[in-house]
Amino acid sequence: MLVDQHQSPTLVAVQNKQVHSEGDIYCAKNCGRGCTVAEYQMAVQAAKNLQERLGADWKVTVWDNLGWTYGATNGAASISPPSKHPKSQWRCIINVPNLSGICASGETPEEAAQNAARRVTESIHEMLGSFGKSLSPLIGHQNEPKD
Repeated sequence: MLVDQHQSPTLVAVQNKQVHSEGDIYCAKNCGRGCTVAEYQMAVQAAKNLQERLGADWKVTVWDNLGWTYGATNGAASISPPSKHPKSQWRCIINVPNLSGICASGETPEEAAQNAARRVTESIHEMLGSFGKSLSPLIGHQNEPKD
């Protein structure tokens, strides 16, 4: 589901933003950067491409923050496109409930998501291993057969 915050009055109200549109300028009034209609249209097209690529389970959103940008969310996961920095890559952050956010990057949104999911899995296995070692002296006798 592609959500354009400036085409959806509900989201605009939540963000408390209004768009200043005059000539080539299409920018949030609180931004002041002077974002353009062309930048907005490019972000919307990139968001549509990302939505098509990721599928309907992902919610892709377009917003302005000193320039038009976009990203995708699916439950605890979010994907962001590379910045304009030459070495920037796609980023995926997975916010694991009761833990913390785990971030990874990749050349593609899929690779970023796979890398983040792998890091989450590795972290959980590491925690379980550590937890098991520290508790086994305390609970290990529970698994022994009783006479």
